[in-house]
Amino acid sequence: MLRIAVCDDDETSLQAIKKLVAQTLKEEYVLTSFHSGLDLMLYLSEQVKGRLDIAILDIDLGEGQNGIELAKRLNRDYPRIKIIFCTGFIEFSQDVYDSEAVYFLVKPIKAEKMQNALSRALLSLNTGKKETLQLKTEGNILNLNVAEIRYIESLRRQISIVGEEGALTCYAKLSEVLAKLPFNFIRCHKSYIVNLNFVQALGRDEFVLSRGERVPISRAQYEEVKRAFLSYLGDRL
Repeated sequence: MLRIAVCDDDETSLQAIKKLVAQTLKEEYVLTSFHSGLDLMLYLSEQVKGRLDIAILDIDLGEGQNGIELAKRLNRDYPRIKIIFCTGFIEFSQDVYDSEAVYFLVKPIKAEKMQNALSRALLSLNTGKKETLQLKTEGNILNLNVAEIRYIESLRRQISIVGEEGALTCYAKLSEVLAKLPFNFIRCHKSYIVNLNFVQALGRDEFVLSRGERVPISRAQYEEVKRAFLSYLGDRL
């Protein structure tokens, strides 16, 4: 299911945007709204762990907050999120090029323009390009094909990324890596992330993968992991 966030300090504008999304978007979605960039960033880091598809951001968020600076943080920390800008001030239009966004909307927003913006964001999300995970190790930058990652294990200060062709070890934190991965990756244990695309069975304390690998599930996280796995299965039916 598509996950969308709207951030606008003006409640009237926020409700208008939510209404336009409901009118123009055909896909199933969950929309969460925020009045400040800080609230949005806290939501991403603490509640959904970066699991968001589209962010619709007002440029002038009031009280010195700037939607373009917020977009830069999203570009840096959660690069897979597609950003749509909206503003009532056309003079901001040049500044949006300082960040990566898929569309720029001027208030009052017409339904046709919102539809175009959402279509552009969906096209970017569904592009045929391979999704990659970029990591730095020993001065080098690695670009790993996300689709080939089976699971990731934390080894103290290092992580082991197990893929189709074997394992690769580098220095990184599981939480930071998880924020860069799509929704089919879940943290099932303090030391493990698993790619649900490769899961064949869910046990009481472990996942069994297609090659027989067993990835542990912590007791404290079992119910949450089970819900996530059943939701994943439901999305694929």
